Amino acid sequence: MKFEMTENDFETDTTFGNLQISANDEFGFRPYQLLVSSVAVCTGGVLRKILERKRMPANHIAIEVKEVMRNEEFANRVEKIKIK
Repeated sequence: MKFEMTENDFETDTTFGNLQISANDEFGFRPYQLLVSSVAVCTGGVLRKILERKRMPANHIAIEVKEVMRNEEFANRVEKIKIK
């Protein structure tokens, strides 16, 4: 993937369209939102695969991120994600 800087964000073209990433949520996804989304969806994918291997296929999986803890002292580092 190649990201290009614009006035308000960084952008990349994907198979599904243009993805805009910005520190300002008026101009695109915030980087931490993409990180949390990746962790949540990866968790769901692993769960699906485990259920399929146990011959218990799921028709529906819903993932809810209940809490994201960030540490302001360390550049708002994501330190904890609670997933339900």
